[in-house]
Amino acid sequence: MSNLLNINAEEIITLFRKHFPDLPENMESSVSAILVTEPPQEVNAEVTLSGQGEGHLVHCQIIEGYSNICTGKAAPPIFPLQLASTGTLSSADYALLFRETAHFYLAASLALTGILFYNAEKQQLLGIYTGSAIASDDSVSFVLAGGWHSKTLD
Repeated sequence: MSNLLNINAEEIITLFRKHFPDLPENMESSVSAILVTEPPQEVNAEVTLSGQGEGHLVHCQIIEGYSNICTGKAAPPIFPLQLASTGTLSSADYALLFRETAHFYLAASLALTGILFYNAEKQQLLGIYTGSAIASDDSVSFVLAGGWHSKTLD
């Protein structure tokens, strides 16, 4: 494993536009708040995400693999009840990874990692979460680091 990658939101938007070309041109305008946290120092560490100046919390128990569950406590509807927080991928099989959360997409490559929350029906970006990744020739391991979420629902 090599190449510790720090990901930024602009790179994630570019990547998701490649995977989902029908995303609206102005989707960035719906992103209005930033979530900040640091990647966990060890596996099985708890991560808390909170909006700046807001009381919305998402608690993630970081466990090896991509079956991690994050739950929102007193969270608004824009926060998902589940998201994939860490993972090792050799290919991005969106339907398999997110068959119960159809509007949550994950994209991973040797260069970029991120999780996008997008309401396809309303064509609204709900959030972009970026991470850090360690890449090898055939897989990417990543941890949730933080990102943005939209304040509006309509």
